[in-house]
Amino acid sequence: MKKILTILTMIASLTFTSCEDFLTEEVRGQQNLDTYFQSAEEAEAFITGCYQAITFGGWWNINTVWLLSEMCSDDGWMGNNSQSQSDYISLAHYQGTGQSNGAISNFWQYRYKGILRCNIAVERISQADFSDEEMKNRLVAEARFLRGYFYFELVKNFGYKALPALLPKMYISSLKMI
Repeated sequence: MKKILTILTMIASLTFTSCEDFLTEEVRGQQNLDTYFQSAEEAEAFITGCYQAITFGGWWNINTVWLLSEMCSDDGWMGNNSQSQSDYISLAHYQGTGQSNGAISNFWQYRYKGILRCNIAVERISQADFSDEEMKNRLVAEARFLRGYFYFELVKNFGYKALPALLPKMYISSLKMI
């Protein structure tokens, strides 16, 4: 009888108790886009993140944009002998491809991450409800400019094929002529 009572008590405690409230927590360290952009300060902070996308990453990635642009010219020099420079050596010898070269792959990936941030900024800031309409227009214009800059960098380094298929064909055909 004691065993049956113990088993029934255990079944009842498992059936009628729940720890759902105990386990539900707010996500920390990440902003929720559904509740973000409630003020001009939050929108401005997001635009700052769009600017940060120009040099994405830590100290190691700051000069990658300029190194990639200059490595295959007579303006760049592979002068560091004490560290591994395998990605840049292949560029200097015109042997690097995007898939095998980490620097090129990162450049491509980070430009598109910047474009994603700018697209979110344009969409969400345009829909935001804060009183300063002039600031709202300025922030949207900054995001559009940065998005254009990121596309410019992609086209400059990879050609018109870096542009999305969503662009009208007349723009892409005019780029082919340039």
